[in-house]
Amino acid sequence: NANEGELTTLRSKIVGNKNLRGLAVDLNLHEGPVNAVKIETHTTYLPPGFAAPIEERLKRLDGEFHGLIEDPGKRKTLSVGSILQYVDPSDLRLPDHSLLDRAKERFLSKRVMPTIPTRQYRLIADKSLADVMEALIGSYLLSTGQKNTLQVMAAMGLDLTGKVANLSSVKRDVLDRAKHSTQVSDVREFIPEEDAFANQRMKFEDNHQIFERLGVNEIERKIGYTFKEKSFLLQAFTHSSYGENMLTDSYERLEYLGDAVLDYLVTCYIFLNSDADPGTLTDVRSALVCNNMFAALLVDSGLHGNILYSAPQVRKKISDYVEYRNNERIDITRINRQRNTLRIVDSLKLINEVEPPELSEVEVPKVLGDVFEALIGAVFIDSGYNVETVYKVYLRFNPKLNEILTNPPKNPKKMLHECCNEVKFGKAVVRENHVSVKVTVPLDGKDYSFIGRGNNRRMAELAASKCALRRLFSHL
Repeated sequence: NANEGELTTLRSKIVGNKNLRGLAVDLNLHEGPVNAVKIETHTTYLPPGFAAPIEERLKRLDGEFHGLIEDPGKRKTLSVGSILQYVDPSDLRLPDHSLLDRAKERFLSKRVMPTIPTRQYRLIADKSLADVMEALIGSYLLSTGQKNTLQVMAAMGLDLTGKVANLSSVKRDVLDRAKHSTQVSDVREFIPEEDAFANQRMKFEDNHQIFERLGVNEIERKIGYTFKEKSFLLQAFTHSSYGENMLTDSYERLEYLGDAVLDYLVTCYIFLNSDADPGTLTDVRSALVCNNMFAALLVDSGLHGNILYSAPQVRKKISDYVEYRNNERIDITRINRQRNTLRIVDSLKLINEVEPPELSEVEVPKVLGDVFEALIGAVFIDSGYNVETVYKVYLRFNPKLNEILTNPPKNPKKMLHECCNEVKFGKAVVRENHVSVKVTVPLDGKDYSFIGRGNNRRMAELAASKCALRRLFSHL
């Protein structure tokens, strides 16, 4: 029953670079299989049977070098192999103490030397080892499927399949897994929860009214999935401010799970359906797996009205966003590649030619995206952790997934910089209930100014960028 914060902290410890790097070292991946340097015959290649005595000396001196730095703060900046940055090849003729003194002097004066290439040893960053672990898991997932990958992860030291009693046992069993051997034959798949009731007594309470208020049948009809256990659905749509639901907790835990499931599904989809470079894949995933996208999908499906909450401020934020999405929706995701220009799909309002045009950016309520993630998490559990079922539900919300993959949405500010060489954002002006920012762009030899308003500078800049893009598009 750990809360979302505790779950997030534990997850970061398990899949964080520090733990993955430790597992890689336990598997001796740093001893040879991982090569972080391109092999060059004249600089980095060492023929079999040969040794590099100079490198043995540098390795020994590197350990002594750290102890010469008295300042603890500066000493923390050193890592394995740091001495190579402060030694010149000509220094290798010096005695050990003279070489160390010269390296120390350069370090304190911040004079970095060209790194000496090594043949016998390789400097491998901790993150590189963690990346290798992630790549290994990914390759097994692609080649053997989910079940076999869980077995491989258990053998690596990441056994995530056992049923645990509490958070402490998770830390003990998972984080210390590499310290003892794991019997791969003992690996079990995840066991779904039976229901979302706060306690067993709640199962027998009269809950007809609250499920009717939730609109269970309407939700199931819209998502195309019928829940076997309705309590998961109730939990997914319950905000923490809603005190009338005594049957389940609020949606935070399901939100945490749904976010991870969506990230997994979308990542698999774009990886298997695109040959783009890693940077582009990351941008596409960020556009698809974010609160703004999830909020839009929930509102477009009309499920925002089913959320159970009591906070007036939540109601106002949702109402403002729904009105904004219905009346001021701007689609900036399509690219007219033939003309090499950008265009808006929906109709746009005319811009006043006298005063600088203004546009307000409405804040996307976090609760909308959270409920969408919680709903996906609820389907995941209720279906017995069936990712195929979850994927079908997600596609019902987002049937144009392939179109978005082909033409991923771009940040309006980034788009404006791509359209204009000289984009100048002014200082943020803080008003009583909003922040405004002016942006100036050149067009046809004349500078035009546009004003954006939002709850903070970032949102105001986005609004100003959208406003400027409208004018630019009208000239295409």
